[in-house]
Amino acid sequence: MSERPLRRMSFRSLAALSVLFLFAAFLLACGGGGPRRDPGKLFPAGEPRLPPPPDNGVVPPPDEPQPEDQISSYLNDQADLLNAWPSTTLGALSGSVSIAGYTLIDPQSLEPVSPEQGLTDVPLRVVDPEDDIDSITFPDVQGQFLFPDLPPAAQATLNVRFIVAEDVDGDGHGIDLVECKLPVKVVTSRVTTVQLDISPLEPLRYEHLDPPSDVLNAPPVALTYHYRGPDGSRKRSLAILRPLSRVWLDSDLDGEFSPDDLQFADENANGLGDEAEDHLTGSLGPPVRERVVFGAVLSVIGNVVTIFSFEDAVSVEIAVNEGTSLVAEDGEELPLARDLVGRDAIAVAQEYADGHIAGCLIMVLSEPPSQGPDGG
Repeated sequence: MSERPLRRMSFRSLAALSVLFLFAAFLLACGGGGPRRDPGKLFPAGEPRLPPPPDNGVVPPPDEPQPEDQISSYLNDQADLLNAWPSTTLGALSGSVSIAGYTLIDPQSLEPVSPEQGLTDVPLRVVDPEDDIDSITFPDVQGQFLFPDLPPAAQATLNVRFIVAEDVDGDGHGIDLVECKLPVKVVTSRVTTVQLDISPLEPLRYEHLDPPSDVLNAPPVALTYHYRGPDGSRKRSLAILRPLSRVWLDSDLDGEFSPDDLQFADENANGLGDEAEDHLTGSLGPPVRERVVFGAVLSVIGNVVTIFSFEDAVSVEIAVNEGTSLVAEDGEELPLARDLVGRDAIAVAQEYADGHIAGCLIMVLSEPPSQGPDGG
């Protein structure tokens, strides 16, 4: 074969290769041959090729907290607000007590106590149903007191007893005993506090009761206290009516006592209703269980709040007593009123063998009801 045909074949091959190179370049320029990739960027196997959605600033809603978690978080926050106590197994109770408008009597001599002696002879006692606590202390002249190193107690009472020269029971004779009792809780490593004020009830605060003159010959005993413990903070204003064997609770928080406020039978006239005292002192046995009820408030009748439980689809009647904290989500104390009906609420309550369910904490939620008996 001559050299000329060989050169022709080489020229043809070069021309064909040129055409293929130009065609490949055209495909790449038009986006053919697969998706374009940034130089040096590797796509893991199975990675979606769609571009990410635009960032419009919308944050997906977080998972709604469970009622138990919300209550647990609230109680932990309340405990954290208390002063620390240097023990991992014991707690403490501290505070102050004031007695105004009465003449204190020495229980031994039955003579008036000197101003210098002040409150130092007024015994304060903390007891619990299990008898783990039976501690007595005396306040100083200014009324300050401290119960150090107390075992933890979910149910306990602080008792105050003293004798006054005035007529308290309305029988026309003085030298009467005044006793006040209030529920408290103690936890490890924290200090529960109580500021307690005792005095004759001013007539302006109960003039709406319009009681018969022969029943209230003596002013009722006013018991006001501010409590801060592991179960939250609450203020209580009560009036002990010894001739009627009853105690009034300012349940609407208006500073006065009226027929709309709660009344409890109080046979021993100590400011703690008989029903609450029977359960707090353990005379009816310990609680069977603690219940957390999340649902909608169906009714408020007397001291009973009925909540429809979303979980169990039943109505639960919860009794409000002197130790029940009724609060909003931020911890603000709420009056017991009918406008709570229709609101969602979370309740922590103690259930007893006799079927009685006593409220420890009822938290009313700020949002409108999300569910109901019909599931709507």
